Amino acid sequence: MADGLFYALKPICVIVAKEPNVKNLTSARETFCSLNQNAISEPALLEYVMFPFNLSLNKKLKEEEEILCFQCLTEIYCKCKQSIITEDILLWNLNTYSLFFLKSSKEIDKVHCLDYTTSEEQRHGITVMLRMLLSKVSLSLFNVFYQKERLPLIGHVVSVLLNLVEGEKNLTLQLVALECLQLLAGFNNQLSDFAETFGDTFASFFPGVATLFNRVLVSPFHQNHRLVEACLKTFSLMIKTVLHDSICSNDSEMKITALLCKTAKTENEFQSIEQLDEIDNNKKILKIERNKKWLHKSANNMKVIFQNIFPVLMCHSHVSVRCALTSFLNILLLSCMDNLKESVPDFIVVLAKLSCDDYETVRTQSNLTLKMAQQHFQQKDRKDLQDILDEKWYSEILSLPRVISFASNDDLKCAKLQLIKGYLQFYGDGLKYLLCSYAYLDKFLCALIQILELDYTSINVVQERTAQMYMSIDASSNPPTHFQIKNFKHYNNTVILRHIEDIIRLIAIHGDMYLLIDHLIEKYLNSMLYRIQAVLVINTIISSRETYEHNCDLNPLIELLISTYIQEDWWNLPINNLLYQNFKNEIIREDKNLKNQVSISFETLHQNIQLISALLEGISTFAKVMKTDFNLINVLYPVLEKVGSTNATISRTALQTLHDIVKHCGYSSISDLILKNSDYLINSITLRFRRFARNSAATSVLCVILKYSNSDIMSLVADATGDVFRILDFYQEEAAYEMLNVLMHLSQAVDKWFNGVIDEKEKETKKKKDDNKFDIMNNSIPVEDFFTAYSEEYLHAHGFINECEIDSSNDCVNGDSNFDDTVDVQKEVPIHYRAVITSMEKCVYFIAARDLEIKLKALDVTLFGVLALRKRENDLLPLLHNLWPAIIKRLKDLDMVVVLKALDVVCTMVEHSGDFLRKRMTDEFLPFVVRFLDEHVYTFTQDQSKYIQVNKVLTKLVRFIGAIIPTLNPTKKIFCNLCSSLFLYLDYRLHLAVREETVSTLQKFYRYKPDIIWLLFEITHKTHDISHKPFKPITQPQNNLQDKFYAENICKIFS
Repeated sequence: MADGLFYALKPICVIVAKEPNVKNLTSARETFCSLNQNAISEPALLEYVMFPFNLSLNKKLKEEEEILCFQCLTEIYCKCKQSIITEDILLWNLNTYSLFFLKSSKEIDKVHCLDYTTSEEQRHGITVMLRMLLSKVSLSLFNVFYQKERLPLIGHVVSVLLNLVEGEKNLTLQLVALECLQLLAGFNNQLSDFAETFGDTFASFFPGVATLFNRVLVSPFHQNHRLVEACLKTFSLMIKTVLHDSICSNDSEMKITALLCKTAKTENEFQSIEQLDEIDNNKKILKIERNKKWLHKSANNMKVIFQNIFPVLMCHSHVSVRCALTSFLNILLLSCMDNLKESVPDFIVVLAKLSCDDYETVRTQSNLTLKMAQQHFQQKDRKDLQDILDEKWYSEILSLPRVISFASNDDLKCAKLQLIKGYLQFYGDGLKYLLCSYAYLDKFLCALIQILELDYTSINVVQERTAQMYMSIDASSNPPTHFQIKNFKHYNNTVILRHIEDIIRLIAIHGDMYLLIDHLIEKYLNSMLYRIQAVLVINTIISSRETYEHNCDLNPLIELLISTYIQEDWWNLPINNLLYQNFKNEIIREDKNLKNQVSISFETLHQNIQLISALLEGISTFAKVMKTDFNLINVLYPVLEKVGSTNATISRTALQTLHDIVKHCGYSSISDLILKNSDYLINSITLRFRRFARNSAATSVLCVILKYSNSDIMSLVADATGDVFRILDFYQEEAAYEMLNVLMHLSQAVDKWFNGVIDEKEKETKKKKDDNKFDIMNNSIPVEDFFTAYSEEYLHAHGFINECEIDSSNDCVNGDSNFDDTVDVQKEVPIHYRAVITSMEKCVYFIAARDLEIKLKALDVTLFGVLALRKRENDLLPLLHNLWPAIIKRLKDLDMVVVLKALDVVCTMVEHSGDFLRKRMTDEFLPFVVRFLDEHVYTFTQDQSKYIQVNKVLTKLVRFIGAIIPTLNPTKKIFCNLCSSLFLYLDYRLHLAVREETVSTLQKFYRYKPDIIWLLFEITHKTHDISHKPFKPITQPQNNLQDKFYAENICKIFS
C-alpha cells in the first residue's frame, strides 16, 4: 500500500521540486487533502514527500507560494500516522525553518542579511503547520526533545510563540500559538509519563512565561474573551507542569536520568545516556533544579502575579472569562496546593467572590471548585497550609466588624462577607474542629453578632398600633402579613443580609450545632447588648435544618430554646408607656418588676419590641423544622397572647407565626387550629381569670380566639364570657378597659357569625319570592275584608260611629278567630345573644365613666351590640330605651372624640330601630344638633387640633341629619332653625368637606320642603323684590352676612 501511495505522489513531488509555483503547489495541496487519514504510515515516505517543500522553502519564493508550501506541509502532517515522526534531525530542521520565518523583519536582517518580512498570512500558515507537527511527534522523540542540550532551542520556540501571542493582532493566529504552547507543555494525555521531564525543562524559562502572561491578561488591548480563556488555560497548564505538588526536588536529576535510560533501551533510536555527561557547561547553566528554595521563590513571584491579574479577571464583562478563571483555580488548587500555599488564601478570595456571581454557571462552578478543593485539602495532612489559612481567616474575622461598620460602600462589605463565606466553604467539615477552640468560636460569633446590630432610632415601630382584623385566615392562601424587614445599623442592603445568613447556615451545616447554640444561649442570657442578635443567629442556625439534614436530633434542642424564649423576663417586656400614663389606678402590669417605673425610653421600648418579634420568628422557625412533631402545648397560648398585642409589629409577627404553625403542623386554617385546641385554651384562660391581677393578658387571648374563630367556638367560650362579667362586676375601675374590649370582640363575632347567615337566608327567600309571581295573589287581601274596612272608615269619617266601636268589633272578630289558639310562649334567648344583651346592659354605666378610654370602649361595645341584635327587635328596643339618655349625654361631652363616637352610635341605633326613636330624635336630638351647629360654626379660628376633630363631627352630623330629616317629619320651627344653622356652613372659608356635606343636605331639604328653603334663602340672599302693591310691605330682618361668602354654594343648591 505504501508503494502504491509512493507512485501516486511521486509525480506531484517531482513537479513541485522542479517548479514550485502557485499552480503546482495548489495541485499538491489538493492531492494531499484527498488522502485518507493515516495514509502516510512510513517514515521514509514522509521524508520523501516533505523533501520538495523543504527544498522550495530554501529558495526565495513569493508570499503566496510560501503560504501554499506550509499548507501542504500541514496537510502532510495531518495525513500521516500518529508518532511517525521519529527522526530528530527532521524535527529540528523543520523548526529551524518555521522559527526563521516567524521572526520579525529586524531580527531576520541581523541573522540573514535579507530584506524580508513575513506577512500575517505567512505567520498563520507556519503556526498552523507547527501545531500539526507537534501533535504528531512520538513519545520517544519528545523525550529526546526535552534533553538539556535542547534547552536553547526549546526556549527559542517558546519565546517566538509567546511573542506571537503578545504582539499579534490576529486573534486566530494568537489562539493557534497558544495551542502550540499547550502541546509543548505536555497537554497531550499520552505524555503524562514525561510530566516531570517537561516541568524540569520549562522551569528554565518559566519566569519569562509567567511575566508575559501577566502582561497579556491585564493589558486592555488583549481583552477578547476567547484570547483570555486560552491564555488562562495555557498558563494553568504551564504552572501545573512546573509547580506540581508531586515534585521531589532532591532527586529530580536522578529521575530524569533513569527515565531517559529506560526510553533509550526500549526505543533503541537514540545515543547512549552516557552522552548526557558531555553537555557543554554553558548549557548546563540553563538547567534549573526545582528544589525547595527555587519553589519557594517561584511561589512568591507567582503570588505577586496572581494579585495582579485576579482583580482584572474577576471583573471581566464576559461570563466565559469568569468561568475560565474558576477552571484555572481548580487546576491550581488540585495540583499545586502545597507549592502555592501562600497563594491559596487569594484563590479562596476569588472563588468566594465568583460564588456570588450574577450567572448561575459561574456560581455553580465556583462552589464546585471550592468543594473539590476542600476535599483535596482534607485528604492529606497539610499543617503548614492549615496554619496559614487559620491565621488568615482569624485576621479576616477580627476585621469583619470594622469593615461592616466603616466601609465606604456596600460593595466592600459584600466582598468581605464573600471572603468569609469562601473560607467556610473551603474548610467544610474541618470547621467543626476549628470552632472547638473557645477563642475562635467566641471571636467568630461575636463578629457575627456585632454586624447584626439593629437600628433603634425609628419611633414608628413603637407608636404604630394594631389595626382591626375580623376575618379568619386560610392556611392555603397567602398570609396577610410578613415578617417585618429589620433595619440594621450599618447597612440596609438585602444582599449583605443574605450573605450573612449564608455564613450562619454554613457554620450550622459544618459546625457542632449543640456547641453553637449553647454558646449563643450564654450570650443571650448574660448580655443585654447582644440579646437580639443572638436570637437572630439562633433562628438562622435552626432554619438551616429545613434545607440540610443533620445527624443530630433537634427535639431536645428546640425544647430548650422554646423554654428559654418564653421566659417571663423576656416574653413580657414592656412595649409602651401607655400603661403607666393612662391608667393610674390600674393594678395590672405586664411585668411585675416594672410597677414603679414611670417612663421608659423609646430606644429601650424599640429594643423590647424587636426582641419579642425575634422570639416569635424563632418559634415560627421551630414549627417549620419540626412540622407535625412540633409541641404546640407550650407555645400556642403565648403566641395567641402576642397576636392580641396592641403593638402592630408584634401583632403582625405573631400572626405570621400563627400562620406558619397552621401551615406546617397540619391544620387547614387558624380557626381550625383554635377549635381543635380549644379545651386547652379555654382552660388556660379560665385559670388565669382567677388571678386576673397577674394575668391581664388572658383577655387578649380571648379576643384573638373570638376574632379568628368561627361559630363552633361560641358554646366553648360561654364559661369564659361569664368570668368576664364577674370580673367586670368586682373590678369595675381596674379591669373595665380589658373586659370591655373582650365584649366588643364578642359582639363583633356574633354579628359576623350569626347575622351574616340570616342575611344570606333572607336574600335567598327574597329571590324565591321574586321568581314566584303567583305568591302575590295568594297573599292579597280578600275582597270582603277590604270593603268591610272601607265602610268602617267611611262611617267613622262622617261621625256615625266612634273608634271604640271599631276596636270592639275587631276584638270580637279576633277573639273568635283566636279562641282556640294556644298561649304564646316566649322563646329562650340563645346564649350568644344573651351575652350581647348583658354586655349592652353593662355599658349603660360605663358610658358615663370618667376615663376617656373606657367611655370610648363602652361606646364601641354599644355600637357592635346594636349591629349584633339588629335582627332581634324584641331584645334590641328595650336596650335602646335604657341606653338613650347616656348616649345623648355623651353627645354633649367636652371631648370631640367622644362626641364623634357617640354620634356613630346614634346613627347605628336610628338605622336599626325603625320608628322607635322618632319622637326622642325630634325632642332631644334635633335641638342638640341646632345648638351644636351654632356653637361651632367658626371653630376654625381656634386651636388647629380641635378644629380637625370638630370638622369630623360636623361632617358626620350634617350627613346624618340630611338622611333622617325627611323620615322624622319635624315641626316647622325646628326645621327652620336647623336650616338657618346649616346656612352658615355655606361659607367658603370653612372646611371643604363640611361645605360639600352642607350643600348636599340642603339640596335634600329643598326637595323635601322647597317653600321654606326658598323663603329662607330669599331673606338671607335676596335675588329680587318680593313686595306686592295690594299687600302691606314686608319688612325683612337685617342681614349682616357678606353675600360673597355664600353666593357660590347657594347657587349649587338651586341648580
